[in-house]
Amino acid sequence: AAGGGQLARRLRTEGPSCPPSPRHPEAPMIEIRVPGEAVSATVKVVRLGKFSGIRKGSAAEAWEGRIATAAQAARGSLPLIEGPVVVSVLILAALPKTQARKRAPRPEAWKVTKPDVDKIARCVLDALTGVVYGDDAQVCALDLRKRVAAQGAPAETIIRVAALTDADGNGVSRGEVSEGDER
Repeated sequence: AAGGGQLARRLRTEGPSCPPSPRHPEAPMIEIRVPGEAVSATVKVVRLGKFSGIRKGSAAEAWEGRIATAAQAARGSLPLIEGPVVVSVLILAALPKTQARKRAPRPEAWKVTKPDVDKIARCVLDALTGVVYGDDAQVCALDLRKRVAAQGAPAETIIRVAALTDADGNGVSRGEVSEGDER
């Protein structure tokens, strides 16, 4: 708990940038900026007779379309990324007008309200499928952060995508697990 204060202080003062990610040093990083508020992928089960399917809300589909368009522009003429991929996402939500202050503008802060990060991740990964990489199953590392933008700053989503190599794994490989640690 001694280092907890330092971590909290570092996280509070962290600027609006995506966290560093383990990636291949020679692989190009694609940075995608999507203006506007993030939307979660609320899924509805639709039944038509004996058939059923899953459908996302229209707001989520529109946001996915904006992400895909921005990703296509950011990727340019680069080919689709093959192999393992790392994705870093920073959601900056607009500060609610009720929280604005005139004398001391509010700084950036963690967003602890909806939309949920898992639903945002689903939208982002689905939108990038077929545009930046072939399949979202290629995503082996994902870092998603939700923040409220500093007062006066616009809402936006910043996404960084890059290829990974086997040497990038930060965890323990199966061969390095001792006998007492096996599960």
